[in-house]
Amino acid sequence: MGTETPLAPRQHQYDVTIYIVLDQFGGAFGRAYRETDESYADEHTTIDKISDGAYSRPVRVVAFNTHEGWSRDVTEEIALKLFDLSGEGRMLCATAREFVEQVTGKAPTPPILTAYYVGGEHALSGGTPHQ
Repeated sequence: MGTETPLAPRQHQYDVTIYIVLDQFGGAFGRAYRETDESYADEHTTIDKISDGAYSRPVRVVAFNTHEGWSRDVTEEIALKLFDLSGEGRMLCATAREFVEQVTGKAPTPPILTAYYVGGEHALSGGTPHQ
């Protein structure tokens, strides 16, 4: 799942952008930025983990690059990317759908489930409506 981007010539080994997620655990547990292995802290993997439900209830996403000396809130950018993915047929878990709707005010495209037979058994297939 993790993707490592090869360093460009003369790129410093720490010149990478890291993404961390503030997660709401609920009750007495509150909120915390989740620990993430450095090989899973890229944008693509962060989006995958949110869409697949790896976080209890994502609240905020922060990106930073210590080599370049910057950090910023990328919550809306990540939520919009998830929204776009849902429109392309990507199934989002309930917490990811809630995150997208809370941040953007837009409801992700719900998948259309189609029932069909496979070897005499019922099966379901997800997708998006055809325009």
